[in-house]
Amino acid sequence: MNRVILIIIYLLIHFAPLGLVAENTNHNTLFNAWKNKTSSPKERLEAFYDLVYNNVTTSLYVHSDAHDLWYAELDDVTKLAVQTNNESYLTRVFLFKTNYENVVYPERACATALRAIDLAVDHKDYVTQLKLFFYLKILIPCPLENIRTKEFTLDKMRFNIANRINKVNERMEAESIIGYYFVMKSKYPEAIKHLTNLVELAKKIRNNRALGVAYEDLGTIHSDIGNYNEAQSYFEKSLHWAKRANDSLTIGRLYMGISRLYLRLENPQKALRYIDSSIYILSPGSKTYKECDECLKKALTDKAGVYNMKKQYTKALQELLRMRSYYADNFSAGNEFYYSELATAYLGLKQMGLAIKVAEKGLLNPNVQLNESKRKYEILYLAWSDLGNYKKAFEAYQKFISIKDTLWKFRNVQEVTRLELESNFTNESLKNKLEYTEKLNTEKSNRNIFIAFAIMAFTLVIALFYRVQFMRKTQLALEEKNLLIEAEKERAKTSEKAKQQFLANMSHEIRTPMNAIKGMTDILLRRNPQKAQIAYLDAIKKSSASLLIIINDILDISKIESDKIELERIPFSLNELIRNVHVLMQFKSEEKGLELKTIVPENIPLLMGDPNRLRQIIINLVSNAIKFTEQGSVTTVLKVIEVENEKDVLKAMFTIIDTGIGIEDGNIERIFNSFEQAYSDTSHRFGGTGLGLSISKKLVNLQKGDIWVESEKGVGSKFHFTIPYTIYKTSDDLDSGISQENSINMASELEGLSVLVVEDNAFNAVVVQDELKDIIAGVSIITAKNGLIALELVKQHHFDIVLMDVQMPVMNGFEATKAIRALDTDKRKIPVIAMTANVLNEEIENCYKAGMNEFIGKPFDSHKLIQKMYWLLKTQNG
Repeated sequence: MNRVILIIIYLLIHFAPLGLVAENTNHNTLFNAWKNKTSSPKERLEAFYDLVYNNVTTSLYVHSDAHDLWYAELDDVTKLAVQTNNESYLTRVFLFKTNYENVVYPERACATALRAIDLAVDHKDYVTQLKLFFYLKILIPCPLENIRTKEFTLDKMRFNIANRINKVNERMEAESIIGYYFVMKSKYPEAIKHLTNLVELAKKIRNNRALGVAYEDLGTIHSDIGNYNEAQSYFEKSLHWAKRANDSLTIGRLYMGISRLYLRLENPQKALRYIDSSIYILSPGSKTYKECDECLKKALTDKAGVYNMKKQYTKALQELLRMRSYYADNFSAGNEFYYSELATAYLGLKQMGLAIKVAEKGLLNPNVQLNESKRKYEILYLAWSDLGNYKKAFEAYQKFISIKDTLWKFRNVQEVTRLELESNFTNESLKNKLEYTEKLNTEKSNRNIFIAFAIMAFTLVIALFYRVQFMRKTQLALEEKNLLIEAEKERAKTSEKAKQQFLANMSHEIRTPMNAIKGMTDILLRRNPQKAQIAYLDAIKKSSASLLIIINDILDISKIESDKIELERIPFSLNELIRNVHVLMQFKSEEKGLELKTIVPENIPLLMGDPNRLRQIIINLVSNAIKFTEQGSVTTVLKVIEVENEKDVLKAMFTIIDTGIGIEDGNIERIFNSFEQAYSDTSHRFGGTGLGLSISKKLVNLQKGDIWVESEKGVGSKFHFTIPYTIYKTSDDLDSGISQENSINMASELEGLSVLVVEDNAFNAVVVQDELKDIIAGVSIITAKNGLIALELVKQHHFDIVLMDVQMPVMNGFEATKAIRALDTDKRKIPVIAMTANVLNEEIENCYKAGMNEFIGKPFDSHKLIQKMYWLLKTQNG
């Protein structure tokens, strides 16, 4: 019961201040109008409808004698509506009844809710449908078998918001409900989209309270996932609008949110100042809303958090123990913070047993936020370590790291989502302005004709005069609109550039250390390691290759969606490819005690296609199968089918079978969506971003294939996909790739080469030097930490070739290459190969524009590097 009431507190705090329901309604007047039997049935029903519609939210919180009185009338209202064929009035009446019974008679709430659904669907009351959807998914534990599922799904609710709810106030209410639904499900990108829609709607009708609440929710989401600068910006916007609306309740909550933000930023002085202001506003006797006792408890909990940060653990404990009875069995939104602070206080006082007990109890909260889960697992890790139970300490530490990684992924997903939303909104604004300009031109032209005919009736001179004046005004208006349109176009381009820059930076920051890991592993493998070490080095090499594929997922989804991905067409062996994937996945399966099997026909002919993308698809599916399988096996099955009427074409049909947790029928369609997983707690339990299956589906479709899944919950899943391939013939005019033997032969012709390596990362510089020294005999290598040093070295020494990093301090690779090309000696012709961790197409184009001759991405393949160096020098030397 406590959980239900406290979740509903969110709705009261949000919907009542939004202005989504009417305020200051004369309830007595409406109730008397209903009781007046001399009025027509329609007038009486309208009065009762208005009465409960305006109180459909607040009736859940502030139980009063008036609500008991209204509830007692419901049977008469229903009979009158049915008798007079006015059942449409019953949609909100039964919503009120559901709300009332959920608090007062919970055993009746399910049946009433199901009847309310039928009425809302029949009478197309989409806002009521949405509220009932929320209640049944979050608040009321009802069996949903009898619900009209085609009408009552999340996709249907969102379609109704977008296409069927026309009143702005109702749209605002709908966006707020669905946004909070996604918050409850920890789907922050989806929640942000709907809250952003709410902001735009509130701006249209200048609803200050709605803006204050929407910005507050956005700030809270960003604060929870660690985007503190973004959170602070949203809280400041919320405070601005809440003050303009004189909304003291929102101001009180905001001070509490800002205080919690400063706690996370480890600034206890500022946190204390804001929390004291929050407590002053929310305390009994203040002028604000009196029913939000939960808000005050949260504020007092945060004050204890300030004491904990200042290491005043006894003060914190005293403050928290005063609220112990309130939070004892209360799994509310405030509960998660309370138990985090209580466990922290016990930890600080060296009462490790109590710290563990409290932290574990706090983790039982089904609504616990990720950031608070992370805190509790950190407390468990520290407490168990202090007690010497390192096994349990390690288990807690693993969960702490897993949640920390998930929060990092959320932040990256949110940044991409924010940029997409900004770009979409900008494009929509541009479209509206273009339509407005076209309409303006049409209206102006029509007015021009009318004025011309009217004035011609007087004098030709006057007509010409007004014509000239009108043309001037129109020209000025058009020029002004054109300037606005150009500005909007520029803003859209800037938004797209920001998105690309974010992806480029993320790729560069991860690939740079990956280059050192991969390079140094390759070097160790070539230097005759001990037999026992070879297996470990091989595992590091294969795992780093797999990690590189995962890193590429984020870039791939962007490339696929913008139609920028390019498929290779080279010969490859299916048998060899599957063997390699099997070896790569073997370590992962053995860690979980799973059997990894393959059923593949022998002697499949060489095929033409993109082996890297096929490997990526299989690794995604096999990795997924291992992740969601606790015992049993994962099997890869391949069948090769000849295609009728298509000579030399084979269809490869893959099936990845697991004995894992399986997927419910209702969730199968969702799993191929970007950032989606089958269950809301999947990322908590298993990790992952939800991109792997989405990318796999899009890569299969790009190669003219199909992908589908069969699954049974608790039994396992079968992922099938097919891709057609052409049989490879030696007459094909395509290069079959780079062999190690060829690159060694090329290296022998580069003996005594003089190389300048320009690289600011010391580890990566070592990797390049050792790789070249291991392959090229007598190679001479000089390194430079930035482009300016490199330029001076080129002027003073002779080099055969330059390997140039791009992102460096002082002078970057682009600037250095341009400076070399501007020299007035033959040294300006020296070959330059770009070596960078940024592998986006735009970056590659920029390298060539700067005057670089070739490009290789990090982590680099040493044999590919040798081939590029060989052909570049051979071309230059004639």
